Amino acid sequence: MRRMVLLFLSIFLLFASCLPLSPAFSEGAAGLQKGDSGPEVDALKERMYVLGYFTSRKFSPIYNDITAQRVALLQEMNGLEPTGNCSPELLSLIFSDEVITADGKRYADRDLPSSLSEAPLSDAPASEAEAAPVSPPPEPPERNEEGFLTDSSLEYVYRDSTGGLWLYFSSTLQVEIHRYTDPTVPLVWYETEVRAVPGENLKTVSIGNIEKGRLLRPQTLARQEGAVLAFSDDYFFYRVRNHLRTGVIIRSGEILCNGRNGSRNFPGLETLACFPDGSMQCFKGGEHTGEEYLAMGALDVFSFGPILVSGGEAGEKALRKDYYHYREPRCALGMIEPGHYLILTVNGRTDASKGCYFSFLVERMLSWHVQEALNLDGGGTTALCFMGEQINADGASARSVASLITFGTSRNAQTQP
Repeated sequence: MRRMVLLFLSIFLLFASCLPLSPAFSEGAAGLQKGDSGPEVDALKERMYVLGYFTSRKFSPIYNDITAQRVALLQEMNGLEPTGNCSPELLSLIFSDEVITADGKRYADRDLPSSLSEAPLSDAPASEAEAAPVSPPPEPPERNEEGFLTDSSLEYVYRDSTGGLWLYFSSTLQVEIHRYTDPTVPLVWYETEVRAVPGENLKTVSIGNIEKGRLLRPQTLARQEGAVLAFSDDYFFYRVRNHLRTGVIIRSGEILCNGRNGSRNFPGLETLACFPDGSMQCFKGGEHTGEEYLAMGALDVFSFGPILVSGGEAGEKALRKDYYHYREPRCALGMIEPGHYLILTVNGRTDASKGCYFSFLVERMLSWHVQEALNLDGGGTTALCFMGEQINADGASARSVASLITFGTSRNAQTQP
């Protein structure tokens, strides 16, 4: 029965893809943008699935950030400004034969299946380009225009490890994590969007005695600190303990290491400096001393690299194919604007996920319009913890660490969910 239903859907999509502009958009359409929902959004997503900009039909019912990103990509492919919004003119193009598909071809020139038997018979996604939950999450408490809860005594927590969605809302912090898969690589990665009110900056947590203290599993350290979100940092303690070049390391306004020189080896010890106003800025290795960073007002400085994005442009090293160009688990932190951040976490070294090149991190950061981003420590240390649980890997097998980067605290994050 299920196969018959899927066959019917495949035939419908095959013939629907040949139809002219949907009547929902044909007369007086006002366009679509983030926050919209309804049959017009459903029709848009189905059409973009046909065009290859979504590789899964597990759509959320809302024109959300992921939808806007895919629309922006379609706009770029069609030589338009990547605003992420659908004007009436763009909708007309999307439903026309002249639109450029995700593989760079004019839709009218696409290759159709030679028989219905070649049409897809399964709705299992080839890639969860929009990692919607299995069922819509419950509505959070009342939120203001910026999306923060209006009641400071409340918090909203949602977990869907099956669908790949994790949410946290409070009056000062928003965290939204989506998991994506691409079995053609294969690759599994997480995109974590963080929004924070002024003053709710990232923090760092550590075991205390960096040189000799007992290391902890990432989720153990995250629970110990009650961190809402915790992820890998620059793994500087390893360089300290092994008497290697550390780069400049500043935590909470205190210089822990003042190795001005960068490194010709990996990591190159480029830095990401974080400031009280929530802004971040990348610098080349050896560009400043610890004292100079403090004079700028930096609260935290991470040293690793390479720089992925600086000034809204791709970092030069990250795109070089002669610079440590191999697939690995990765972790990266980027700033879209002060108070608005993106963390990328990529699984690797498994049959399910081979890891990624630096160029993948650059592409994802730029698609979010990140202005500054640094590659942090990856490999077997790569960790992403939400409310005291490491969600990107089995926490029991994760490499122990001395420190993590965190956003927010909650008493509910101190025990395993």
